[in-house]
Amino acid sequence: MEQETEAPLQASNDTIGRENVTCDEREPLEEVFLRESFQQCKNGRALVKDLLLRLDQGRAALQDTAQLLKGVAGAEGAYAKAYKKLGKESLSKGEGPTLKNATEAVCAYAPEVAK
Repeated sequence: MEQETEAPLQASNDTIGRENVTCDEREPLEEVFLRESFQQCKNGRALVKDLLLRLDQGRAALQDTAQLLKGVAGAEGAYAKAYKKLGKESLSKGEGPTLKNATEAVCAYAPEVAK
């Protein structure tokens, strides 16, 4: 029973990282609070910087994706035009579209897609 009562008393005399400190040697509570608050602000500032960096990276990734989607949309549009033209030509000749003809037609309508 004595050990149970002594442990909490000893713990109550401890302050941040120091053991067996008497009440007279403790830091004023305001200083401890200010130091801890300052550290939390520094940690928060670091977190905000990290989040801003991640947002910038995400924005760049979204812009890259948008560019890719524009390219895909352009290729789809070129393919649709080429297929339509090829279909008309093939039907007039009495034959169906072939992969070779489709590729040639797409390259004719969108040379940047052929690259």
